[in-house]
Amino acid sequence: MMLRVADAAAFGIEPDTGGDVTERIREFIRHGLANGVQEFRFTRGQYEIADEGALRDFHAFMGGEGAWDLGENTDRKHIFLQFEGFERIVLDFQHSTLRFHGLIQPFSFKDCKEIVIRNVR
Repeated sequence: MMLRVADAAAFGIEPDTGGDVTERIREFIRHGLANGVQEFRFTRGQYEIADEGALRDFHAFMGGEGAWDLGENTDRKHIFLQFEGFERIVLDFQHSTLRFHGLIQPFSFKDCKEIVIRNVR
């Protein structure tokens, strides 16, 4: 079975810019999933992942306020990419570095059958 593949660079997402690409990556994946894409490829480099709420929570946590929920409840967490109910998804970061800023859970998968995350640091 041939996977439908999408390239982040073709969607205008480039590494090593120093800018936050969080929402752009989310849009890329949402758009791809809506169009039947199952494999997402990223150009090798460094991607900055940030979220204002995650940064605020990080500073509060470091100041002795609040706690970081390590449980399964995702309602109050800052999650970079959330997937629910998918048969197959491949995220190929081509040996890229994802640099997270703040208290962010990188991924959440619920009721998915086959998830492959490869070549990420």
